Amino acid sequence: GGDAAGGRKVMFLGPTGVGKTTTIAKLAAVQALLEHRNVLLLTSDTYRIAAVDQLRTYAKILGVPLEVVFGADNFPSVLDGHPEADLVLLDTAGRAQRDRRSLEAFKTLYDAFAPDAVHLVLAANMKYGDMMDVVEHIPVSHLIFTKLDETVSCGAVFSVQQTLGRPVSFLTAGQNVPNDIETASGKRIADLLMSSDRERRMA
Repeated sequence: GGDAAGGRKVMFLGPTGVGKTTTIAKLAAVQALLEHRNVLLLTSDTYRIAAVDQLRTYAKILGVPLEVVFGADNFPSVLDGHPEADLVLLDTAGRAQRDRRSLEAFKTLYDAFAPDAVHLVLAANMKYGDMMDVVEHIPVSHLIFTKLDETVSCGAVFSVQQTLGRPVSFLTAGQNVPNDIETASGKRIADLLMSSDRERRMA
């Protein structure tokens, strides 16, 4: 469903190393190829050339435009240049956990882009405290959990979800675009919880 994205303008954030860019590429693939939507990819991650190149490669394969946003005042011209886009996905720089500067830069981006939804991308194998730190200052609307293939216990995932009371929009496991992404269903989350609970008891 197209509605799992939560609107037309969607922003993604999360700490470094959670697979955010790959996740956005997977989403773009699903939306462009399966839902036949006009997707526009944006990235404000101008710090890591590799992240931009990675997204650019995916954009080429998918036949989807990619624009690099160099600052908040860039948004109006970029969006005006793509009136056909009915889904705009914004990748942001992965921020170090306690970096005040990047948090302020992020707020500025948020205000300028005025997203309909903000998806926080977290790795299922992260520690609970690390996960919570990211969300304290930011109006997150959805959660995405990655690396479900790399964790035995999904306990932290559920704690975060309970604490924040935000819906989980997508789950990913593995690096394949676009196969390893799924819309998070209650049943799937329950299955995960049961299996990680079983493994904990057996350990």
